[in-house]
Amino acid sequence: MTRDENPLPGPLSTLLKGRVWHATSFTNFDKIAEAGEIRPDAESRHRTAFCRSGGGVSLFDFRVSPTTINDQFGNWHGWLGSNFEVEGGLAIWMCVNPAAIEFEDAPTLLQRWKDTPAVEPPHGMPYKPMIIPGVEACHCGPIPLDAVEGVVITDGKRLLAFDLIPAGPDLWAAVARRHAADLASRPPKQSFYEVMGEAEERGG
Repeated sequence: MTRDENPLPGPLSTLLKGRVWHATSFTNFDKIAEAGEIRPDAESRHRTAFCRSGGGVSLFDFRVSPTTINDQFGNWHGWLGSNFEVEGGLAIWMCVNPAAIEFEDAPTLLQRWKDTPAVEPPHGMPYKPMIIPGVEACHCGPIPLDAVEGVVITDGKRLLAFDLIPAGPDLWAAVARRHAADLASRPPKQSFYEVMGEAEERGG
């Protein structure tokens, strides 16, 4: 099995597909809650990525099932938690109502990326900013929190997600409590391929 076969367990795939998401760390979620919006500069990672470098908020557009997008799991699986191992390997996925914002869906963003000339640095080879084709969407400017329908905490080690926490006035407190509980329940550190094997055993 290779990284790109996208071995998401059925329940996690079912939860993600058909929806639009913004993934971040718990630390950044805290900043988002304080600001009252998801800002383009809220995430410290990948500041030179295609969407971010244009002042946008990067989104995962799973209105096409993530299990049908070929050769991209290896590019985005880290957002399920392994990108945030310093925070315990858990990630915060915010479900965004696509009808509440204006954004470029995944096919539109990919076409704009293809049409954009490569960057010509003073030294070195020309390059194009990063994008996750077929999955990544982009919203220009901040996203208000009233566009967020709920939050899911995902565990990159076990490739699972906990129950959706619905939006409400105590969303931050509810996420903080769940995050602490989920962090305490995590197993010892495992390799990527051990995680893949366990996901298959669970019926991924």
